Amino acid sequence: MTGTPNESYHVPQIITSWSMHVSSWTSDPESKVILRYEDILDDPKKAFRKIESFLGLKKDPKRLKNAIKHSSFLQLKSQEAKSGFVEKHENANAFFRKGGKHQWKEKLTDEQVQRVISSHHELMKKFKYLP
Repeated sequence: MTGTPNESYHVPQIITSWSMHVSSWTSDPESKVILRYEDILDDPKKAFRKIESFLGLKKDPKRLKNAIKHSSFLQLKSQEAKSGFVEKHENANAFFRKGGKHQWKEKLTDEQVQRVISSHHELMKKFKYLP
């Protein structure tokens, strides 16, 4: 167990692979709502309504609009610029970089992409990151 560089060392954190991380919160059969970042980008209203429904909240268009506005990538990036972000690695310029979809396919080399797919194929397919 380790803490990220910006965390107090009394806060343990286990750093694992992407697949282990995803499995840790999706393998429970009681998991009712799983949202992918890409789905939130594609249709924020639909994604936030899923959360609203999961929480048992009545539909409230004003609350929904505010939730979407205040959790947008630009808003989070702005908040980080003003106040920092504890999970940003000390050697990184920013935690919130671009906020787009599928950037891993563009940023990584072909060999790196194949290694990612080889290592995480099962869950990537399950959660529609692969055709």
